[in-house]
Amino acid sequence: MTRSKFARAVLLAAAVGLATPAFAQVTLTPETQNGIAFVTGGIGRDKVEAFRAAASDYNLRATFSDTGGAFIANVGVELRDAQGKTLVTTRTQGPFFFAKVPPGTYEMVATYGDQTARRQLVVNAGGAATTDVSFNPIRK
Repeated sequence: MTRSKFARAVLLAAAVGLATPAFAQVTLTPETQNGIAFVTGGIGRDKVEAFRAAASDYNLRATFSDTGGAFIANVGVELRDAQGKTLVTTRTQGPFFFAKVPPGTYEMVATYGDQTARRQLVVNAGGAATTDVSFNPIRK
């Protein structure tokens, strides 16, 4: 995730959280599919901070926004291994999707409305893969 996108997420969360008198301690509770632990979310100041604190625990990270830079949720995510086997299928609860995966090559297919984006991500031993995915805003 780029610093500017993360800074925007923190500012957005701060603005949303102004009505909250104090920070609640948020613990991210990962889900697991096919041995892959992952988390989604990041709406609200406390959750953004929780994702920021947990980012280094996950070696595959994606941030979702529209082309205007506004963060989005409700993105369908499918994570596949190099052989095309689907490892994770989920719908995001915020602009962040973080997963713990073994070193290797992965394809992430993200769907928002009728739009689909594909990303090839390589996670090296001791490293991480990060991607920002932008979609056109959905018109209502």
